Amino acid sequence: MAFHSTFTTEAVRLEARQYYDVPGDADRQRTYREGRPLPARPAKAAIVQLIRDAVASGKTFGRVHIVENPLSNYVRYELDASYPENLAAGAPSLQNTRSIR
Repeated sequence: MAFHSTFTTEAVRLEARQYYDVPGDADRQRTYREGRPLPARPAKAAIVQLIRDAVASGKTFGRVHIVENPLSNYVRYELDASYPENLAAGAPSLQNTRSIR
């Protein structure tokens, strides 16, 4: 994700899909659905460090994810298992959990 290191002041990510096919993530999603502890993700650790470094240099991140109700299994996984890592690194998230129709 080159944009994590190349943007100058602010980056905003807009997500509108209810499922993203992330390579290598199927086993982790299955583990989440089964309620088992999630393994560490070395690739995610690198992205989290990029976010930390950018935030430390005064850059800001934002995320808007437009979701539909009921939440898909993927969106539930993302809210519970992916966003917290980004939040801990300093990248705030905003989720709109109301259907837009």
